[in-house]
Amino acid sequence: MADDITLIANNKTSLQNMINTVTSYANSLGYHLNESKCKCLVFNGNRKTAKININGTILTSCNAATHVGIELNTTVKSAAAIDARVRKGRSSLFSLLTIRDSQYDVNPLVLADLVQKITLPVVLYGSELWSSMTHSDTMKLEVCFANCRKALS
Repeated sequence: MADDITLIANNKTSLQNMINTVTSYANSLGYHLNESKCKCLVFNGNRKTAKININGTILTSCNAATHVGIELNTTVKSAAAIDARVRKGRSSLFSLLTIRDSQYDVNPLVLADLVQKITLPVVLYGSELWSSMTHSDTMKLEVCFANCRKALS
């Protein structure tokens, strides 16, 4: 069962109303929201005045949080997320290359297919949130993909 949720609102009152609705619904089904695992990110305005609560417990206001493996941060910059995805992609590629370098005779086309179906999605996971990509970010991805091609040749 999925137990992660993200609520987005234009103002504090709307967010508090959404949280109250979700909390009430969850409680009616026998579920409980763990306030210590909940975070509040404020993308503009004053984080100190965003006193959002669940069952009377004020949520921690922070600059970044990870949701389903994707780091969200209040700066809305993509560089850190892209760096993290490139690192994970490199790790995935090296893991797959151990198959090639093992005692097993692996068809290079099968290995290339695995890289396309495993490594590239690892790199691009969460890319729909990379709204502020710079030329440098794009080049990091290009280098990562070139390294994948080079490793397979």
